[in-house]
Amino acid sequence: NDDCTGAPAPQEIGAGESITMSGSSAGATVGVDEFGFALAWEAFTLTECASLVTIDWCGSSPARTNALNALFDGCPLGDAALIFQLTFETTSCGDGNATQTFGPMQPGTYYIPIVEDAGLGASGPYEIHVTTSAEVEATASVTTDDCIGGTFTVTVDITNVGGGATINY
Repeated sequence: NDDCTGAPAPQEIGAGESITMSGSSAGATVGVDEFGFALAWEAFTLTECASLVTIDWCGSSPARTNALNALFDGCPLGDAALIFQLTFETTSCGDGNATQTFGPMQPGTYYIPIVEDAGLGASGPYEIHVTTSAEVEATASVTTDDCIGGTFTVTVDITNVGGGATINY
């Protein structure tokens, strides 16, 4: 998995689900499109919209205290868009490993770059957990005060929105 084209077959994940991947970045080399980093690769396929996707490295030993701040929505990388993280922290795991959040995200296959650099706190074996939040949901209801030419009220309730919501009318 030293190149994104050699990543293991993507695991499928739906909204409100979790998957686990494990491996090692030992021996990863710097590829042509890899921004000067030695990278290994994993991938997952999101089968439906998710307001947030959380990637944590909990349980990795040694602790992975650093990670590239983006996912890629395709491979080879020259044809892919970068999906930048919303948050990054190293406290949620309780063991010093990194946790990243991304979103909202559309269905599709996403590639996770796995840095190999002991000096950056990212080396050797890894365990990755990908967890998705529930699909964004919206409901609307309309009430009227007068059937002909009267006023009406539209109430919209949007839930499970990770990064915010826009209502177009």
